[in-house]
Amino acid sequence: MTWKISVSCGTFSLSRFRIISVVCLSLITSLCTVSYATQAMDLLVVTEHLPPYNYQDGTTVKGVAAEVTQALLKEVGLQADIHVLSWVRAYLKALKQPNVLIFSIVRTPDREEFFHWIGKIAITKSCLFKLADRKDIQINHLEDARPYLIGTWREDVREQYLRSQGFLSQKQLDSSGSPIQNIQKLMMRRIDLVADSDLSFYFQLHRLNYDPNLVVKAFEIDAISLPYYIAFSKKTSPDLVEAFRDGLERVKRKGIFHAIHQKYLGIANRVPGIRP
Repeated sequence: MTWKISVSCGTFSLSRFRIISVVCLSLITSLCTVSYATQAMDLLVVTEHLPPYNYQDGTTVKGVAAEVTQALLKEVGLQADIHVLSWVRAYLKALKQPNVLIFSIVRTPDREEFFHWIGKIAITKSCLFKLADRKDIQINHLEDARPYLIGTWREDVREQYLRSQGFLSQKQLDSSGSPIQNIQKLMMRRIDLVADSDLSFYFQLHRLNYDPNLVVKAFEIDAISLPYYIAFSKKTSPDLVEAFRDGLERVKRKGIFHAIHQKYLGIANRVPGIRP
């Protein structure tokens, strides 16, 4: 049975209406894809060396956040190399340039207005670490850390937070170019504490062949024990931002996100917003 539909231009069959609708929808989708693909021609994807989340292994970029980002790029139909830079270089590029995708970045109130936040990709705990034999260092509150020299790295969320709490550069904060330098300084007793992500800190210890029993957690900084995100620079096209937000949701629904977390961490069910 064929239904008739009356429109201003005449009467035609529902089957033809459906065909035209599908063609129009496909055309609109294609135009949208071309639109954000054109906008993404200069897409720059940046991260830092922060295993197990993102790290360079020879010519390959690996890690839980890196693979999620690669899956996201594939999902939205775009190709882009991931550039592993120092955190301060990656962060400043995302602050100043359009079409910059950055990960893994902690979403804090101070950073909120500077980025378009795509979505959560991993969990982390921010801690202060000390050498196990430093029995003299006892920290029950963040204020207890003020007498000590704390290793941070430039523009990392932990450095930014400690500065916001009144910790002074050079006097209380020793800013390095990378987390590895902080571990080395701690082992040489040039600093008293290291501010870092717990998973990343112990992963780096292992890669540097240090016995993990040489260090202990001195204090967990709850205020910045927050999820890692993927984010776009502020001057990025809204169409591109929305395409990536939708793409990340599809990557999660398809189970790709869960599989990547299980591969690296085995804790996918603890990632906020993720149902394994």
